[in-house]
Amino acid sequence: MSLLDDLNGTMAWIPNTSIAGSWMQIDAGESMNIVGIITQGRDPVFHSPFVTEFTVEYQLGNALGTRVALLEKFEMINGSKKEHLFITPVYA
Repeated sequence: MSLLDDLNGTMAWIPNTSIAGSWMQIDAGESMNIVGIITQGRDPVFHSPFVTEFTVEYQLGNALGTRVALLEKFEMINGSKKEHLFITPVYA
């Protein structure tokens, strides 16, 4: 679970602007194999814009580590919870 996880769908990450290229950084706390991510759109009651597609980059170590972009592009269609599995798990 994360601080954004909310059974009622009322919590959400929202960028300061609605400009493409906004991002969030997630620290897993320790190096591990990561097979994908789970996203959930916001409750439609709030009628706020939501992310429709996104890409994933990862790096191992501190800010000096090399960032690697996954080739996959992930999509979100509505506010439902969705598992996005990577073609190949990453170690980060």
